[in-house]
Parts: sequence; C-alpha cells; structure tokens
Amino acid sequence: EGSMPFIHEHRGISAETYSKFGAFTSTDYEGRVVFPIINHSGNIYAFLGRYTHSNVSPKYKVYPKGTPLQLFPTRPEIYKGSIILVEGLFDLLNLYEHGIKNVITGFGTTTLVKRVDSLLEPYYILGVNKVYIMFDGDKAGKVAAEKLKRVIHEKYNTEIVILPEGKDPGDLCSSMIQQIKEGIYG
Repeated sequence: EGSMPFIHEHRGISAETYSKFGAFTSTDYEGRVVFPIINHSGNIYAFLGRYTHSNVSPKYKVYPKGTPLQLFPTRPEIYKGSIILVEGLFDLLNLYEHGIKNVITGFGTTTLVKRVDSLLEPYYILGVNKVYIMFDGDKAGKVAAEKLKRVIHEKYNTEIVILPEGKDPGDLCSSMIQQIKEGIYG
C-alpha cells in the first residue's frame, strides 16, 4: 500500500531504466527509491532501498534486514560470454543507461570476495566465461578487484577495468563510458 513506480530521471538515469529494474517509492520506505531483488527462480526475495539524497546515512537498506544479496540482475544480457561486475546498484544503472547491458552488481565488495564462486555459478551455467571487474577507482576498489581476480581467474578469463582515481561507474559520463565500451566490445 502506498507504493508508486519511480517515474523520474534521477542522477542522470532515465525513468525508463528505473522502470526496467522495477524501481518504486513507498510510504513504507520514506525518502528511498526501492528495487525488488529477484533470485534465479524469478522470485523477489529482498528489496533494496537507497536514499534519493546521497548524504543521508545509511545510504542503502535491505529489506528484510540482514538478507544476503545475490548478484543482480540474475539474467543480464551476456555479451560474447562476458559480464561486467560492478560494486553498486547505481554503478549498474549508469552503465545500463549508457548501453552496457551485460552488467551485474555485487552490492559491495566485502562479502562478494568470500562468496563469489557460488554467486557466479549460475552465470557460468548461462555461458559466462569472461568477467570484467569494474570496481571504484579508489584504493579500496582496486584492492578488492585484485582479490576477486585472484579468486576467480582459474575459472573465468578475468580483466580489471581501471577507472580514474576517485571515479566509480556510477559517476562516469557518456564519453568515458563510450571509451570503456570500445575497449571491451572492440
């Protein structure tokens, strides 16, 4: 009750992209845009809400609280056996908005590195054999990308996409994304 589709352009991302990922607002999640998180069976198992004003803490909330999140989306458009793995949901949305459709998010890096083998398994079954890791261009993102590459490089052809210092995929402008697309897609 009190839920409405999120039909606004926000943070440079169109209403159409928000709609594609089922974004909505609700009186139950005040001040947050909320996304249904769908599992490999096609069922909603959690909701992720993010404040529309990024300076509020915590930025993200998972409902039900404590639900471990899988990689998302579960059925990306795989391109020549490859996916691009990013840290956050808005990283995914920005890349998707600019035409990169084979992108998935790990919802952070801390638990991802520990659980990545089991989390990536369904994508392997779908034919993924190459993973581009595009984490934030800060020290923490670079360290996490290297750790992740060490964990998965034997099973997947793995490449780290280095972003400029201080940038993350959610901040990239269309010209930077175009350079990345050319580097990845040729």
